[in-house]
Amino acid sequence: MKACGVSSTAKDVTLLELTEPPSPEPGQILVAVEAAGVGPWDELVIDSSWDVRLRPPAALGVEGAGRVVAVGSGVTGFAVGDRVLAHEAPLPAGSGFWAERILLDADHAAACPPGLDAVHAAALPVNGLTAWQAVTNTMTLCKP
Repeated sequence: MKACGVSSTAKDVTLLELTEPPSPEPGQILVAVEAAGVGPWDELVIDSSWDVRLRPPAALGVEGAGRVVAVGSGVTGFAVGDRVLAHEAPLPAGSGFWAERILLDADHAAACPPGLDAVHAAALPVNGLTAWQAVTNTMTLCKP
C-alpha cells in the first residue's frame, strides 16, 4: 500500500510502501482514503510532541475522508460503501490518513454530509472538533 510518512525515527517524510492495515476488530472500520487533511499538528506528530501511537514505518495524517471497505463486528452505524470523515488519535493500527487505507475506531468517524466532496470533507474533522470544543467550553464558562 502506498503512503506518505516516516520510515524511522529520523523524521524525514517520504513516500512509503506499507503493509495493508489489519482487518477491523470489533468496533472498527477500514476506510479507503479519498482525501487527507494537512495541518500544523502533523509536525507535532513527526517530532513526537503529540503521541498518537504512530509506529514507523507509518503514514502521517490524523484527519481525512473516504469510503468504508470493511466493518468489524458490533459496528451498527456504518456499512461497506458509506462515505465517512474522521479525526483519529491515537491511530489504532499505528498509521494515518496519508495512506491508501486506514483502520479507524467507528466511534471516531461520522457520515460525510451529502454533496460534500472528499477534499472539503477531509478538512472538517480537526477544525470541526476545535469549533465544537470552543462552543462547549464557552457555554460552560459563561453559565450564570
